[in-house]
Amino acid sequence: MKKRIENKLGDFFGQENVGVQDVSYRHRGHIEENPYETHFDIKVKSEKFKSMTQVARHKLVYELLEDEIKLIHAISIGTIIL
Repeated sequence: MKKRIENKLGDFFGQENVGVQDVSYRHRGHIEENPYETHFDIKVKSEKFKSMTQVARHKLVYELLEDEIKLIHAISIGTIIL
């Protein structure tokens, strides 16, 4: 799932502008049926964020990851304007 998220966001923002960390290990025991690749920290840098509010930037990331969001438990998103 991590690679899938990196590829999808990287295709849109550029691979060098995307960082994805699987932090599922912090939540072991929280989700017993699948304790791996369930929680992610995502960082994205882009000029595309220039005229967008933080809410709009997060909404864009959620829209790009629409299919992946259905399969994971939680994400944390950090966006940086270049």
